[in-house]
Amino acid sequence: MKITEKRLRQIIKEEIELLREFRVPRGFNPLRALPIPGRDSDQDFLMHQEREGIIGPMEYNQNNGVIIVIPSRGGASNASVWIPSEKGGADDSERAVPYRDAIDSVKAAGYKLNTNLYVPFSN
Repeated sequence: MKITEKRLRQIIKEEIELLREFRVPRGFNPLRALPIPGRDSDQDFLMHQEREGIIGPMEYNQNNGVIIVIPSRGGASNASVWIPSEKGGADDSERAVPYRDAIDSVKAAGYKLNTNLYVPFSN
């Protein structure tokens, strides 16, 4: 089967769109991978919010410097967080992505603010 140049361009375009859909901004860590006490209950609560329709894909929220994003693929089960040093994360001087860059990348990626989205580790 011969693939035309037009079809090849279409395939590449579709693959790029898929990669962008799931994209989690740089500097964020998957919630489920963090070795922090209470993480499992936080993940369960996010899953509950998703089932109830309170939160959805491509949404973010922030509280006390902690930023959480829900990517378009996998929903709350793939939630990722950016945690500041006072909440147990690395100091900005040691990070590849400081707070200002992290929040800018979230907005640039098309995430929408949802103030009902629970923010773990923020209290």
